[in-house]
Amino acid sequence: MNELLSSVRFTGMREGLEAFANQVTNTTETGQIKVASDYLAKVPVPPFLVEAEDPMARYGGKSEVPNEAAVKQGPLVIRLMMTVDGRPWANPQVLTAGLNYDLRADIMAPNWPAGADRLVLDVVTTLPPEEWTISPLVVERNSLTEAGITSLKGHISFPTGQSFLSEPLALQIRATFLSSTQPDFAQVATIVGFHKLLGRISDPKRTPSLSKYPILDQRIVEIIEEVRDLKGMTEGHLEDFITALSVVVNYMGIAAQQALYRGKEKTLEKNFQRDLLIHLRGQLGEEVQEAPKVGGGITDIVFRSITLELKVEEEEKDRSKMLARYQDQTAQYIAMKTRQLGLLCVLDLTKKDVPPAPPQNNIVLLKPELHGFSADAPYPVRIAAIVIDGNLLTPSSYSA
Repeated sequence: MNELLSSVRFTGMREGLEAFANQVTNTTETGQIKVASDYLAKVPVPPFLVEAEDPMARYGGKSEVPNEAAVKQGPLVIRLMMTVDGRPWANPQVLTAGLNYDLRADIMAPNWPAGADRLVLDVVTTLPPEEWTISPLVVERNSLTEAGITSLKGHISFPTGQSFLSEPLALQIRATFLSSTQPDFAQVATIVGFHKLLGRISDPKRTPSLSKYPILDQRIVEIIEEVRDLKGMTEGHLEDFITALSVVVNYMGIAAQQALYRGKEKTLEKNFQRDLLIHLRGQLGEEVQEAPKVGGGITDIVFRSITLELKVEEEEKDRSKMLARYQDQTAQYIAMKTRQLGLLCVLDLTKKDVPPAPPQNNIVLLKPELHGFSADAPYPVRIAAIVIDGNLLTPSSYSA
């Protein structure tokens, strides 16, 4: 499987298939099949343009064509792939306000209307002109290869950030064929691929660029999109949640990059709490409190309106079973503070017989069942669970 995946040249598709393959490998119960299918549904597949064959050719004949000129012109369809800083644009793409990002457009335009010598890609959006900047994307016909392929490079930037409760901004891409000799000539083409770009612009003055790990940031944004429209959600509570989640995921990224818990079969929960508490206070300061009493119990860490429950797991490696052990306790702490969002962080010290999954697989949004409600309560509770892999072997240990 790894050999097959390594041959996939489209980065987004390869990473999506790797995440799906890891989920399939870890699927042990029928109830987890839906989770695996969700991973498969999210795999981005690059579109391709294929010239259709004449349906009558196989019979030795030729289809009747009422308008021969139209056939020579062909369908006005182009393929468009967009990358930002070398990675496929993710919808929504996380961007930091005030930064200039490299933008690349890979274009395939095999058929051009007669007389056209220029293809212009412009943007339609409700944003005021002063709120965004993008380099002109113009294709000259003589710059194409024989297959009708070319690439354009430019930049994109947004000067200001968004409210946490606002919808992702939308940039609709429009393709138009023009002629330098005929000022009134304009024919719109259909775009296959990245015809609509969604973005979420974070303000570094309010949120410290999320986790500072771009791949993990995308998972954070997915979770934000799931919780921001919950009934009763306030911007302040959501801002606290994003800030706390970002710092915990940053610690997760550091733990993975530095292998902080490699070879550690035993780590006391109080020591894990101490390590994460120091990290949180280093990022967020005195508002991070340790072990305040909530609802008759003692929580682990609280930041403003967000409760963070910490656990160390040495027995259960199955993610769904592991998190099910602890989500109800965390949900009660959240509810007793009359809040809807909270965090659960688990240090996984179980034996690692196979290599660990990419850490973005270990960021999960839990939807606990609440007493008295067979379905979701009108004001539900959501828990962002982060599992940090510990007790890791050295990579060479997996060699035969």
